[in-house]
Order: sequence, then C-alpha cells, then structure tokens
Amino acid sequence: MGIPVYAWLKKHQKEIDGIWSPLSTIFANTIIVLTVVLALATYYQAQGLGQVEASLGYIDTFNGGEVLEARNLVYKSWLPYDFSGNDAGISREVIDALLDRVVPNIGTLEGLEHRLAVAVIVAFFDSAEVCIAQSACSASVLEAQVGEYGRDFYCLYQPIIDREKDRGKLVAFGAGLRSVALRMGGC
Repeated sequence: MGIPVYAWLKKHQKEIDGIWSPLSTIFANTIIVLTVVLALATYYQAQGLGQVEASLGYIDTFNGGEVLEARNLVYKSWLPYDFSGNDAGISREVIDALLDRVVPNIGTLEGLEHRLAVAVIVAFFDSAEVCIAQSACSASVLEAQVGEYGRDFYCLYQPIIDREKDRGKLVAFGAGLRSVALRMGGC
C-alpha cells in the first residue's frame, strides 16, 4: 500500500510542488499576519489594563491618607450650612461671601490648614490630569470615580485656587483640576 502512494507522489511531484509551494507560502504569511494582529491586540489590552490599574491607584489615593484628610477638613468647614432648601441655586456673589466666611484668614492656624487642604486636593487633580495626558491613566475610570467631586470642588473653590495661584506665582496650579471640571461639564 505504501509503495503505490509513494510511486504516485514521485510521479506527480512537479504538479504537487506547483500547488503545495504557493499554498504553504500563503499559509505561512497568513500565520505571520495573525501573529502580528494577536501581538498588537495583546499589547493594547495590556496597556489598557495598566491604565486601569494606575487609575485605581489614584482612586485609592483619593480615598485615603492625606487627600482624604484634606477632603474631610474642607467638608467640616461646610457642615454648619444647609443648602437643601435652595432649589433656585446660589449666585456667585453669595458663594464668594460664604467662601470668605468658611475659609479662615490665612494668618490663623485654621486658615493655613484649610488652604493646605485645598492645595492637597488641587495637587491631586493636577497630578491625575498629567497621568491622563501621558496616557498612563484611564480618563474614563478616573472621571467616573472622582470627576464630579473635582468639578464641584473647582467650581466652588475657583476664587481661592486663583488667589493661591496668583499669590504664589504658581503658573500650573489648578490647571489639571480645571481640565477635569471642563470635561465634566464645567461650572
């Protein structure tokens, strides 16, 4: 049985080579293309997972340590005020007057702590924005978790942020926070 097949293959070797050679080349090239596509897909998937992991690290930072302490200090300043009955909204003038009352004078220890808390929160968002701009973090993950807080904080504290920026000649102070606020719909 083996000899007749061998004899037939030997007899038709040129025809088989004429068919098999181009087919094997096409098959090999197809495998190479599929391998490159798979490698690219794996690379982009790994890059996306890396962005998500970096974003989750920022979210952990936001919910703990120095940033959480700063957020709590700022929140504590607003506890005496109840805005639940104000459906029409509050004018910027009223907000500015409240900020002057809520944010203590910089000459006091309490004022210094409050301004430092604001600076910590601003620095967090500025840093997160750099992470997004460098494609190291996922904008969608960060915005879903902390974007609304960033927008609300920026809209409320914008005069304080601008004052600290001008006072310290800090050109980029609050730029990342402002970008987050704008992407989240602005003030």
